[in-house]
Amino acid sequence: MVSIQAFGLMAGETPAPLWLIQETRETVRHSDFVIRHSVPDRGSSMTPRTIILLLALTAFLTACQELPPIKLRLVNVADPDLVEAYAPLRFPGEGELGEDLDIVVRQTPGGAIVLTNREPREFENMRLWINRQYVTQVERIHIGDHPDNRIPLNRFVNRFGEPFPVGTFLAPEKSDHVLIAEMVPLDEQPLRHRLAVRRGDYLRAFAGGLQ
Repeated sequence: MVSIQAFGLMAGETPAPLWLIQETRETVRHSDFVIRHSVPDRGSSMTPRTIILLLALTAFLTACQELPPIKLRLVNVADPDLVEAYAPLRFPGEGELGEDLDIVVRQTPGGAIVLTNREPREFENMRLWINRQYVTQVERIHIGDHPDNRIPLNRFVNRFGEPFPVGTFLAPEKSDHVLIAEMVPLDEQPLRHRLAVRRGDYLRAFAGGLQ
């Protein structure tokens, strides 16, 4: 309420006009309403907008927990055990060339090769050479498009202990192409068997004239 003293009603003073008193009272009421409705009540419940934001955040965090972890290959480094096993090996270029095998080698964008064995038999304990520089050992090649016929390219190691060049998150342009694939059995007199390398829709039949 407005104090009467504010309008000169003290003893000996002239009273303020009535219209000024009424206008001032309305101004005070309006100011009090604005102040009371502008300051949030700490004891009140959350606004609908706040509730919606919290629900959206909860749903987002729940969805993130259900997603599989994303693995980014930052650098291409060979496994030390593979380096120890395969780096001392040398491509048997002087070895006798055996028959070509009807096994199709297809390089995938995911940094692997897939072998489609169209021969009527399986192969066991073979060394697989790529581009005559990178080698790994294959325990078994199943008939047809078996899931186990997929081999990651980072399992192939050259004489310097380097893995086959595969594009990484930081250097996707570093990926190399599989041009030649040859298989050598692990026996006393190994024969090199050329495989068919497919790059996309293009089929390189048995590695051309590179013998």
